[in-house]
Parts: sequence; structure tokens; C-alpha cells
Amino acid sequence: MGVFNRVKDIITANINSLLDKAEDPSKMLRLMIQEMEDTIIDLKSSCAAQLAEKKTLSRQLDEADSKTTQWTDRATLALEKGREDLAKEALLEKRNWSDKKISLEKHFETISLNVETSREDIIKLEKKLITVKTKYKELAIRAKQAEESQKFSNYDSTSKISEMERQVDRMEAKYDLESSITSSLEDEFSKLEGKNSIDSELEELKKRLKKGSDE
Repeated sequence: MGVFNRVKDIITANINSLLDKAEDPSKMLRLMIQEMEDTIIDLKSSCAAQLAEKKTLSRQLDEADSKTTQWTDRATLALEKGREDLAKEALLEKRNWSDKKISLEKHFETISLNVETSREDIIKLEKKLITVKTKYKELAIRAKQAEESQKFSNYDSTSKISEMERQVDRMEAKYDLESSITSSLEDEFSKLEGKNSIDSELEELKKRLKKGSDE
């Protein structure tokens, strides 16, 4: 069973309401699109058949009109020639064609109305189809965005955290290394500076002693 039962159901359908009730909106939209496309094809085929019938009726109407005029003229001719019996026969034929013409005219009007209605329905359906296809594309885009967001979320909750941890580890290792280098340099220079201080003090002491002995 399809989503829609009749052409009017499709035209008057509230697409948003149907989607709200659908378990799988994407699947529902695909079904709608398929049904609309099939219905449009059927309508166009039916409309083409009705147009062909309309042309046939038009020819039959012309014939009925021509025959009605012809038998009217014959009835007149028969009376002019004093053939009242033939005039009556002619008038009977004229009536038959006149009745047929009336019947054909009614049929022609019905077919014309059907053709016009079919054309209007086709236009409405094609507009509705465009709307549904647009919604389907929008839904597809939203689904893709949701998928990308999920991927990003997964990355953010795992890979990103891991990357941050690795960055912290690298920063700590760099700090430890720099601290170690700085500490080693400090020690070396402290030793050198301490040694220079002792040497200077020793030299100063030697000078004082020498000076005292000279006096």
C-alpha cells in the first residue's frame, strides 16, 4: 500500500505532518517521491488519451453539425418539390443527428473539463514533488552534518584528549630537560666562581705575608 490513495491526497497532504509521524522520515520521503513521479506519469498518459478522444469528438461534432444542416436542407427541398413524405423522413434524420450532436457536445464538455483538471493536477503535483525533493535533500544534508558532528565528537572525546595529554607530556619533558641543563651549568659555574674566589684570596694573603717580611 502506498503513502497516498488518490491524486487529491497527494496535493492536499501535509508533508511535515506525515514526516513527524514517520519512523524513518528519509524512507517516507523516498516513497513520496516515487509515488508522485508514478502518479504524474499516469496522469500525463491519461491526459494524452483524453486529448486524443477530444479530437475524435470534435470531428464527430463537425460531422453531426454538417448532417443536421444537410437533412434540414433536404426536408426543405422535398417540401418544395411536393414530397411531404420525403420531407418527414428528412426531418427524422435531421432529429437523429441533432440528438447525436447534443450527446456529443455533453461528452466533449466532460472530456474538456477532465483534460483541464488533469493539466492542473499535473502542475500541482510537479510543484509538490519539487517541495518533497527539496525536503529530502535538506534531510540528507542534516544527516551528513549529524554524522560529521558525531565523528568530531568522537575525536574530541578520545583523540583530542590523548593529543592534549601528549602535549602536556612533551611540555613536562622539555621543562625537565631545560631544568637539568640549567642546573648543571649553575653547578659548573658555581665551582669555577668558588675556585676563582679562593685563588684570589690566597694570592692576597701571600702578598700581605711578603710585604710583612720585607718590612
